[in-house]
Order: sequence, then structure tokens, then C-alpha cells
Amino acid sequence: MGAQVLMPRSKQESHHRAPRMSQPSNAYWTHIDGLRGFALTLVVVFHVFVGKVSSGVDIFLFIGGLLFVSSQTKNALRPGGISFTQSVIRILRRLYPALIVVISVATVLSLVIMPPAQWLDILHHASAAATYHINWTFISEGSSYARAGSQADVFQHLWSMSIQVQIYLMLLAVITIIVSAMRCSPSSTKVINATVAVLSAASFVYAIYLNNTDQTNNYYNTFSRFWEIGLGSLVGVYLMGKVIMAPWLRWVSTIVGVTLIIGTGIVLNGVNQFPGALTLIPLLGAMMIIFAGTTAPGEKPTWKTMGVVSIFSTAPMLFLGKISYSLYLWHWVLLIIAKQVDWTPDSIAITGTAVIAISVVLAWATHKWVEVPLRQKAKPKRATLADMVLGRYSKKRRGTPLAMKFGAVATTMLVAIVAFSPMVYYQINRVGQSAQERLIDDLGGFEVAYPGAMALVENRPVPEGLNISPSPHDEAKIMLPPNQETGCFTDFDDMEIHLQDKDGKPCVYGEKDAKDSLYIMGGSHAEMYLPALDRIGKQRHFKVIVLVKMGCAFYQDVKVGDVPYPECVEFTDKVLDYVVKNPPTLGVFTTSTRPPTITGAGMETIPDGYVKAMRKLADAKIPMFLIRDIPWGTMPDGFFKDMRVCVSEAVSKGNDPNGVCGQKASDSLLPSDPSKSRYAGIPGITLLDINMGFINKDGWVMPVVGNVLVYRDAHHITNTFAETLTPMIDAQMFGESTVHPDAAPVASPGEPPAPEAPEAPPAEQPA
Repeated sequence: MGAQVLMPRSKQESHHRAPRMSQPSNAYWTHIDGLRGFALTLVVVFHVFVGKVSSGVDIFLFIGGLLFVSSQTKNALRPGGISFTQSVIRILRRLYPALIVVISVATVLSLVIMPPAQWLDILHHASAAATYHINWTFISEGSSYARAGSQADVFQHLWSMSIQVQIYLMLLAVITIIVSAMRCSPSSTKVINATVAVLSAASFVYAIYLNNTDQTNNYYNTFSRFWEIGLGSLVGVYLMGKVIMAPWLRWVSTIVGVTLIIGTGIVLNGVNQFPGALTLIPLLGAMMIIFAGTTAPGEKPTWKTMGVVSIFSTAPMLFLGKISYSLYLWHWVLLIIAKQVDWTPDSIAITGTAVIAISVVLAWATHKWVEVPLRQKAKPKRATLADMVLGRYSKKRRGTPLAMKFGAVATTMLVAIVAFSPMVYYQINRVGQSAQERLIDDLGGFEVAYPGAMALVENRPVPEGLNISPSPHDEAKIMLPPNQETGCFTDFDDMEIHLQDKDGKPCVYGEKDAKDSLYIMGGSHAEMYLPALDRIGKQRHFKVIVLVKMGCAFYQDVKVGDVPYPECVEFTDKVLDYVVKNPPTLGVFTTSTRPPTITGAGMETIPDGYVKAMRKLADAKIPMFLIRDIPWGTMPDGFFKDMRVCVSEAVSKGNDPNGVCGQKASDSLLPSDPSKSRYAGIPGITLLDINMGFINKDGWVMPVVGNVLVYRDAHHITNTFAETLTPMIDAQMFGESTVHPDAAPVASPGEPPAPEAPEAPPAEQPA
């Protein structure tokens, strides 16, 4: 992964032989290049064939720190050493050309193959990857249920490159500041090493803390990952070349080291564990291999003296080490493209092998024709940023080769195109929106042009020639209810009830100053009706207060992926206690049913936790409006089907989105709402059901109704569609409608009745 960005190259590399790392003349360290190749092989194999995270990236980061601090400290103390700016340029020249080439190719391929619904995400991620901050982008998106169920894109793996460069820059800054402050005193080395040790220890503690509190943040966080590179730097400073093992111990150390590295990937789930304390296991394995391959002064490395560690110095392993950076960049891109084009259980072996083979070829070509030609080959004359800006810098060598000039211009152009592509996309979309707005005005306004649910419920006419609203090609986050933007909700890792928004204003919707009140409780499946309840509240003069936690339906103790969710149980008790002490005048609004699995597959059911919550509310004499859940979009294998993405792809291909993306309601909804029997005997309950608003008379779930997009993902409705449900929800809540909740047939008479006491089903691992 480009870990040895500042290490001198031996003369051997110029003759296309395996490079030696910067080292004492009596040491044999080429095995570390082979170790990097071995770690990269694990990354690729686990991604392609196992579908989980190995410890390879963590080993990359560790190896990346081995000689970084020591070499940079020596450079900073050397009178003629290159400046901070030049060091940064050297890192970027080593890493950036290959990165921007892969990002550019991946962007083009993604825009050609992926549905338009994913284009904006692709462009945002490409821009973030090109500017080395995509890890922070993933942190901001990671806990957002707006992205729940969406597949990884071609830039998912580049978080590690962003972290690596960010940490390199942090270490460079620390070294430069300390050396400058101490006026190049030889004691600077001890201070630098002590500072790196303290920062690494703090990072390690922080990683353990985040592993227990916010693992999504932990996995992508630069500061929690710092210790992996920092530990490598400390090993390089204090132990490299000093730990010499006996021949028999080298055998044992290597075998144990390899076992620890491979076993970590097999036994642990790195996404849930790294970079926490368990990351020490594969890093210890890497250290054992590194020490096993270090020779004593004057010792000749042979198979007899080195043992099995010699494998890491063989030509195949050194070749993989040499192309490891480019191979890491390419393999994930090709894997995601292959999964989009042709990836079935029967084709994994052939397609996966092809992905690896093509990745190796592309990595070799990228290394030979992009990495090596644009790499800095000679030490420049020292120059600060001011020297470069003011033109006081002259290189002690011949003019810049034509290939170098071409590479610099091409790289700059690619960076500009990728970095600004989201802005260009927005502007192009805006032109089309203006034309649509004029057409809507001519038709008589938005509600006439986009009747949504009322097209089925009240047979309102549906104008032709209009784009779907909201556009399925747009990001899901613009289809969220209004409380998401203001922060009036409790996120996955939060436990506070938010009664004030981010600006300190009350989290109140509907008629904000009204005396009467209605609470929305539960999770996102109750929250998604806020746009309709907001309108009803304004019409009927009551305020709406949101008391929801993401992914937290009443007393649900698991998340997607079978991840324990005890916070939901605790939060449910906390909210119920608040509601009982501060009762709403009109009551509470929440969901009454849910699928039996965490991915939405199976026939609807009512968990015991729901009934428990309703009984507590009934005991407190609080009225309840319980709305039946909607069908979740599921694939034949039972996993999520992102309806928005499906509609986007269908529209872009000129197909009928309802025919391509719809599904039978009877696959998930019972002939009659099971709430009628399950909540029987609990007073104060009004049952609601809006499914007839997008399930046609044949029992077919319609992802697009009345020109309006129904789903924003696999199992949430869009804010626009929720608004079109306003008349139906209002009528069912306040008894002024002839529309009965069972008006739309959803299953044949032969379907089994609702279970009386369903058990809480185990969670299923999403695709």
C-alpha cells in the first residue's frame, strides 16, 4: 500500500530486482517486502472469496511506520535534508499518481455500470478519496440509516490510504516542530520518539474506548488508527536489526506469526474489532516474522539458518510486495464491478479468480508505467515552501523529462475533474429541474402533478410526461423527514432524548404553539410519517414531538448483522418513562407490526416487546395510534432490496419500475392486520393502515405511485410520499373516512392467520 514512501532504494531495484529496504549493511530485510505482499494477498483473497476483513490492512499500516519516523528524523536533523514541503511532495509523488488513475477509471466504470441513483454518492466518494479524507466521509455516513442496506461502492477501500497519508503528515509535522523548537539538537531524536510513544499510547486507549462505544467511527478514525503506524515506528526505532533469533527459533517464530495473521482473519470479524486491542494479535504475528528474518552481522542468510521465513524473500512474494500498493487499489474496484455485472454463488470461483488475475496485471502495469516513472529519483536541493513560491529554488539536475511534465499535467487535470464532479452533476440536474418546474406550474401545481397515494385511494388522475418526484437518481438523504436535518432524533450511539434541535430551538412540528400534543415514538418506521403528521397538526391545531431512536423499534435488542443493541431496550424504558410523566393530550403515534427478520424477509409479526410497550401506555391511560408497517423490499435470498436504486436503474433503461421493482404484498403482509387480535383487550388503541396507498388491487407493491417515489431505500418511504398520505392518515386517526384499512387485498384467503404469540426471530446477516 505504498508504506515505504520515504525509504532509499538500492541499486538492485533499478535492475528490476527485489528492492532492499533502508537498513544496516549486515541485515537481510527483503522479507519485509514479501511480508507486505503476503498481507496484500490476504486482503484480496478475503475480500474476493471470504467476504470479510482480514488483518492485512493493519499490517500494511504497521509496516508503513517501521522506518518512517527514524528516516524523517535523520532527514530533519541533516543540514541539507529536504524540507517539510518537499517531504510532503515526495509522499504524494509516490502515492498520488496511481491513486488518481484508479479513481478516474473507477469513476467512469461506475457511472457506466451503476444505477443513476448511486451516481452522486460515487462522485462524492471519488472527490473525497482524491483529497484524502474519504475515511471521515464514511464516519459521517456510517451511522446514518439513510444508507442502510446500500452496497459498498468502488472507493470503499480507500479509507486506509486517506488514514495513511493523514498520519504521515501528522508525524512529519511533529518531527518538524520538535526539531525546529530544539534548534536541531541531537536530543531531538529522544523527544520525537517519546512524543510518538505517548501519542501512540493515547491512540491505542482511544481505539479501545471507541471499540466499545462507536465502532463505525473507530474503524475509519485517523486518531484511533494512529497507534498502528506509531507502533511500527517505535519497533523500527528500538528493535529493528537488534532482535536476532537462533535458527530454530526463527522457524517457530515464523510459523506462529503466520498462524496469528491468518487465524485473525478467520476467527475475528475485523470490521467489529479493529483497530481495538485485538489488533495486537496480527501485529504481533508480523513482528515475529520481521524479527525471524533479521540476520546477525556477517551472517549469511540461507535456508538452513533462516528457515521458513525465507519464503517471504522468494521472487513471487517480493513481486507481490512490489506491486502491493497498486494491487490494493485495483482489486476492490474490479470486485465491486464484477459483483454488479455477474456475481452469483455458481460464478464466484471463476469470476473471483478472474478479478484477482486482472488486478495483478493492472497492478503490474500501473507500477511500471505510473508509479516508477513519476517517483522522485534524485534528492533535490533543500527548499522551503517560500523558496518555491518566490522562485528561489533551482534544482541541481537537468530539466524535467517530458514524461514527468505530461504526468504532472495529466494528474492535475484528473484531480480537478474528480474533485469538482459533484458540483458539475448538481448543475446539470438543476437545468432539468427548471424545465420540470415550469411544466408543473402549467398543470396546476405540485399536488395536481403528483397525486401520489391519492391516485390509488381516490382515483385522482396522474399526468403523464413528468419525472418521478423525488428523483430516484438523487441521494436518499434529501428524502428524509425534516427532523433529520435539525437533529431532533436520537442516533444509534446516542442515548439522550432530544427535545431541542441543533440550534437550541424546541423540537416541535405541526402547530408549534398549540396546547394539544402528539408524540411520535419508536424508530425510523414511525418517524417517516412526520411529514404527514406535521401537516395534520397544522390543520387540526396540535403540535407533534418526535421521540425516536434510529433502528430502535420497541425493545428490539439487535441491529442489522446480528449486532447486539441493548441501548434500544434502555432507550425504550427511558422514553416510556418520559411519556408517562409528560403525557401527550392526543396520544402517541408508532408502528404496530414489523417483519420477523432484521432484513425484512418473512410474514409480518408483532414482537412481545411491542405489546409490552402498549400495555405500559394503556396503564397510564395514554391513547395510541398504531400504524401497520409497510412491506420491506427484499431480494429472493431474503436480503435487502434498495427500491430507490432499483427504480433508478429501471427508469434509466426505459423499463416500468413497478413491474421490475415491485413485489407481491402477500409475501410479507397477512390477509388481515394481525394488530386486531394481538392488541385485543388493550384500551385506547386506534389502528391505522396506509398500505392501500401503494398496493394496487391485485396485491402488488408499487414503488412509484401517482408520479411519486414511494421508497427511499429498502424499507422507508420518502418524505414526498408521506405528504401524499396526509388525507388517509388524517381520516383514519380522526374517524372521517369511508376507507377501511382492509380495503386493499394483500393475500389469498388460504394464507395462514396471524400468530398469537410470535417469538423474537434471530437477526440475519445482510448481503
